[in-house]
Amino acid sequence: MLRLTICVIALVSQHVVDSDDHPKGHLQPLGRHRPPVGSIEERASFPTPLEMFEKYVRGSKPVIFRGILEKGMLPAYKLWTDSYLRENYGSEYVSVEKGKKENRKWDMLNITMSEFLDKYQKEDIYMVNDASVSMAEDINMPSMLLCGGFQRVVQNVIMWFSSGGTKSVLHNDGLDNVNCLIDGEKYLVMIDKKLKADVEETGWILNGQYSQVDVEKVDMYKFPKFRNLPWYEVKMQKGDCIFIPFK
Repeated sequence: MLRLTICVIALVSQHVVDSDDHPKGHLQPLGRHRPPVGSIEERASFPTPLEMFEKYVRGSKPVIFRGILEKGMLPAYKLWTDSYLRENYGSEYVSVEKGKKENRKWDMLNITMSEFLDKYQKEDIYMVNDASVSMAEDINMPSMLLCGGFQRVVQNVIMWFSSGGTKSVLHNDGLDNVNCLIDGEKYLVMIDKKLKADVEETGWILNGQYSQVDVEKVDMYKFPKFRNLPWYEVKMQKGDCIFIPFK
């Protein structure tokens, strides 16, 4: 199955010891324990649907498309200002998380788009909402998904929206994801799924597919396998889209 998200995702990253005798990265943000091993493949245009399937979907390989939204494939990229959303979808109800640091407690507000637009610059809230049928009219399917049955397996289109500073739990998804950034910046820490056993050894919530590790302050004693985890760094800018494979 496939998910298209319109935005923010965080995932992970020699035992090195700091001068205070704690393992490097202890009680620091995820990824501070060692430099990244690299980034993922970058492209300036979408592949054909066949190449997309063979190389990235079946090959389970992430890829980022730099500045792709500047080429006009997503009407929402130009249309979705606060005033446009208020005028066209202001009466629609949206799901909003209380807090910008994800905790998977799903403590949600159900308010109108207009109410959210009144609050989001001043309050610690984060919209995570399935785009309505009318909103989806502003969202075209990327050309790399326009044949071979991709359209029939799109499970949902999600809109993520905040004033910035959001953080997700370390997790994986049971779906392939295409994530597009309409505005702002996004920083991703990604771990190859071949390291699944190390990531999931301690504090892994199986039914939610996420870790209990604090992504802002990693306890290297509680999560000792994280001391050596290689990770990949991805920095998304406004106009980028990224493909994140299943799991």
